[in-house]
Amino acid sequence: MGSGIGTPQQLTTLSGLSYAVAPVGAGVLLMMAAYRRRSPGFSGWLLIGAGVTFWGAGELIWTYYAHILDVEVPYPGLADVMYVAAYPVIFAGVLLLPHVRAGKWERARLTLDALAGAIASIAIAWSFYLSDLIHLDPMSGSSRTSSPCRTRSGT
Repeated sequence: MGSGIGTPQQLTTLSGLSYAVAPVGAGVLLMMAAYRRRSPGFSGWLLIGAGVTFWGAGELIWTYYAHILDVEVPYPGLADVMYVAAYPVIFAGVLLLPHVRAGKWERARLTLDALAGAIASIAIAWSFYLSDLIHLDPMSGSSRTSSPCRTRSGT
């Protein structure tokens, strides 16, 4: 941001828009490539592209509220609907991708790989985001949560 091109507000808006346009473009390109190739897994790739496009649409809506209108993003709102809609569509697409029939040990290896990935994702989410929101007190057996949203004044 130290380039001297534009105001900080303009650069923030441009950054938000570029972050939102990338998944929309990727999703559209995925769907176009799937449509052109019509290979096995066509419907899977089409659904994955649609899910990525839904996610990007959620980003565009969020960016519109936060950076263009400069108002608080409604929660829950249309952006949240698009974010949440992306997950089942992408999941269905992955299920429709062609796969090789797994043997006895291959299935165990895939299960362990998936388990390791899930544990790593949870550990990353906990250390960067959830630990600040969920406060556990093992001595009292209680827990409390903090709101992930902050007011415009930053408190």
